[in-house]
Amino acid sequence: MIDIRQTKSPIVASSPEELNTDEWVETFPNFSPHELASRGNWSVRAWYPVLCQLQHVRTSFGEPLILTSAYRDPEYNSVIGGSDKSYHVEGSAYDIACRELAMMDRLAAIAIENDCLHPIEGFRLAEVGLYPKRHFIHLAWNVPGRHKPLTQWIN
Repeated sequence: MIDIRQTKSPIVASSPEELNTDEWVETFPNFSPHELASRGNWSVRAWYPVLCQLQHVRTSFGEPLILTSAYRDPEYNSVIGGSDKSYHVEGSAYDIACRELAMMDRLAAIAIENDCLHPIEGFRLAEVGLYPKRHFIHLAWNVPGRHKPLTQWIN
């Protein structure tokens, strides 16, 4: 059985089914392991503290969030032209579909406020990117070994 509450290393599974447990549903009621799986080999890599932050953003937002990209296995990341240093490869970045710029602004504000009010040592917010023409927001958190200060952009 995989310990989903570990904080020193990522949660790693070869398939989403390995994580589809009652404990998962109780801990992260708004995100299924299938949403977090790589679109390449369908493996899962995620960090418990980051998922806690993402769950808090979802709870504060008060509406469903649709993840369009989460973990990317290195091969899939390369195929789609992703950066070798992408937080998606680390399992700590999430792209969320947004209908309008106001939704992006609200999600960005919630994520930044949450990071300030409920910081988790070693897992601070690193990136907030707004993509209004492509209708999504990118949120990424630092993980052990990465200590990037918060960067924000609109593309």
